[in-house]
Amino acid sequence: MELFFVRRQLAQQPAVPDSPSGVKVREILDHRALPDGLPMLVDAQMRPVEPVCSWFRHLAYALLEPETLRCYAYIARRLVVFLAERGSDVLSATEVDLIANRAAHTELQKQPVDDATWRREAAVLNALFSWLLDQDRLRRRPGAAAW
Repeated sequence: MELFFVRRQLAQQPAVPDSPSGVKVREILDHRALPDGLPMLVDAQMRPVEPVCSWFRHLAYALLEPETLRCYAYIARRLVVFLAERGSDVLSATEVDLIANRAAHTELQKQPVDDATWRREAAVLNALFSWLLDQDRLRRRPGAAAW
């Protein structure tokens, strides 16, 4: 999975052959109201990873700062990649998946994160799952013990 960020200024640069012009790209960004700094998580076929990209758009529309969006995006990407490696995704994640994710980051990886870092990451992931519940994309939270 790759993570990109909307940057309108790049549309000023000469277009790649057989691609939309910078003007056309700006029109699309404006029409879709996609702000600078908006994260875009895409799969191997360059398709948006849903529902994470919709959550990013929700956060951007809530006027979060681009740096905050960037931090949230990297945290969400780590979870999505971890879940994909387990054959899961955010909509089918279980409490066991989330506990394993926490253990992977706080105990098992080469340089585990400290408690304060994990608490920040957990708050972001909790916000993602809360939004999924609010949007009726989940019927229940995967598990409170993971946080």
